[in-house]
Amino acid sequence: MSELPKEWADLDGDKRIEKLRIDDVEISILDFYSNSEYWDMRAAVALNKNTSNEILDKLKTDDVQS
Repeated sequence: MSELPKEWADLDGDKRIEKLRIDDVEISILDFYSNSEYWDMRAAVALNKNTSNEILDKLKTDDVQS
């Protein structure tokens, strides 16, 4: 995924995190944010009900650096 959909690109960081945590998010967006440099974005991805086991496995070895 090279670009985020406009609805995501227009959100500020806090709104993205909120959406990642509670909304029904497409797997491609979860995958995109699972690679974020921001640990709180990655944590929000981990909390989403749609996050795949593959992404969760990757995040399990995440070295949190804030």
